[in-house]
Amino acid sequence: MEKLTRHMRKKRVDECLIEPLKAMGMRKQHRFRVEDQEAFYAQLRGRLAYMSAEGLEVLRAMVEGNATGQRKNVWPDFISIVNWAKAIEAVPDGENEMITSYMASAAGREAWARGPEYAMALHGWMRRCGRPPNSYAWKHELEGRAAKAHRESARVIALVDAGKARADERDWLDGFSSHKRHVEKLVYPQANESGANEN
Repeated sequence: MEKLTRHMRKKRVDECLIEPLKAMGMRKQHRFRVEDQEAFYAQLRGRLAYMSAEGLEVLRAMVEGNATGQRKNVWPDFISIVNWAKAIEAVPDGENEMITSYMASAAGREAWARGPEYAMALHGWMRRCGRPPNSYAWKHELEGRAAKAHRESARVIALVDAGKARADERDWLDGFSSHKRHVEKLVYPQANESGANEN
């Protein structure tokens, strides 16, 4: 399958969302000048470039159905469109600046130092809730999730080592290990970049 460049993905936003809506008569908000509207389109291209063609088509229908103005032909606010997009397709970690910056911060490194499961629980929370956890969330949810994941991984690894693991347990461990590697790359992006550059 062909890997799309960022330019190609932005072009897909034009083809699947912006141009069809403009062709239908979608108009700029009255407070926007022409140059403001062009900046609005550029923002949409940049923020929605992660979406698939199918997701963009669903979003197009949502934007059309939520058009504003007396004639229901004015673009909704940027933030509304972005939030609808997230509900259709979650932003991948690599394009979610909040997740990449927070996981690479001191908070992410501290969680990893406590144990990879803590950083994995933190990552899962950020994906689900779209914000960093507070101390209550850590105490009442994330610590429990991390401890449970640690116990389960130790149990399944022991079964694998003994040759007694079921197929679903091996699959669980594969998913756990993949998530752990992914989170480590988020916590230590510089180390992973330098390793990639050495190859």
